[in-house]
Amino acid sequence: MSVNVKGVELLNTGLTFCNYFHIATNIIILIVSIGSIIATIYTMTKYNNANGVVTSIGNSENGECLNRPIYRSKRRINSMCRIGVNYNVDNKDIDSFLDYRGYLEDYQIGGNIDIMYNKNDYYDISKKQPSIMMLIICIIVLVLTAIGTYLRIYHKDNSLIQFWIGMSCFKTFFSNK
Repeated sequence: MSVNVKGVELLNTGLTFCNYFHIATNIIILIVSIGSIIATIYTMTKYNNANGVVTSIGNSENGECLNRPIYRSKRRINSMCRIGVNYNVDNKDIDSFLDYRGYLEDYQIGGNIDIMYNKNDYYDISKKQPSIMMLIICIIVLVLTAIGTYLRIYHKDNSLIQFWIGMSCFKTFFSNK
């Protein structure tokens, strides 16, 4: 009889440890999700989209881009350049520069470029566009992780939740990596 009691105690101790481990992991995921959501919303409210025209391509030091070959890519040259951009804000033409890392052949002088400009400083521009899809994914991850954390904390004595905790622990610790 004592062997059976020790086995049940060992199982409960293991489930408790595993539950705490997953709660700590969920808290980290919650913090990262909330940070990503705040950063995306902040960027969406601080910047406006605009369509600009490339006026120059080059490095400020010597007029040429710094190129490095990349052999894993179909396009062979990855560049670090300073791209001059002309765009219109409130019926004013504005010239600014954008530091660009990527493939130089993506842009040509006179070609169009999608940018974002700061609402408070029109000369502060960025090529990065916040992704609505990323925002949606972060919200879904946040909701599901919050639900899972709630269940792990407040309903850990339920037999179905214990089964779920046990299966997630089994998957975490005994999966082939």
